[in-house]
Amino acid sequence: MTITKEDAINANTILSAAEKKMPKALGEFGKARNSSVAATILDVLNRSVEPKSMNDLWKFVSKDLNKITELQDIVLGLTKAEKIQLVKIGRKQGYLPLHVLQEDWDSSLLNLEYLTEGELE
Repeated sequence: MTITKEDAINANTILSAAEKKMPKALGEFGKARNSSVAATILDVLNRSVEPKSMNDLWKFVSKDLNKITELQDIVLGLTKAEKIQLVKIGRKQGYLPLHVLQEDWDSSLLNLEYLTEGELE
């Protein structure tokens, strides 16, 4: 029963990938008043291949909010928290998730092949 360098790297890789995905799995907004709406918005945007406008997002959350101004406040909050960003792709302008590279990861301690496979799912 010996732990090899490869075992340690693979274990660290799995832990790093789990930490990266943890907010999505467990809900990152806790019990804030509109946390379920914020989670819905992030879920919609994470599944989207093109930017979603405010009107597009309203279709998903209108049953959970009283006014579109509440949606605007939530979207502004997500933007300020660097969870989403306003983008323009072609003629379509709207919101998409903000993906930040994990530059602080030490690549010598990760199985990058495993991480690449995980991104494709």
